[in-house]
Amino acid sequence: PTLLMQGGKDFLINVKDVRRWYQQLRIPNKHYNEWDHLYHEIFNEPEREYVFQYAKRFVNNVVKQ
Repeated sequence: PTLLMQGGKDFLINVKDVRRWYQQLRIPNKHYNEWDHLYHEIFNEPEREYVFQYAKRFVNNVVKQ
């Protein structure tokens, strides 16, 4: 399983290129979450608790499978 998360206001990485790359991945269990209002370092933003919780839920769901 793969989780890709990125900030929608990332000025270091081209968001559209990341989306295109993700869509080309040929793996069955992939998940993408774009945090529209966050910048490049999503785990260092004021909303980081939501980001951590999202990532933790993903891992917990994968472990249960």
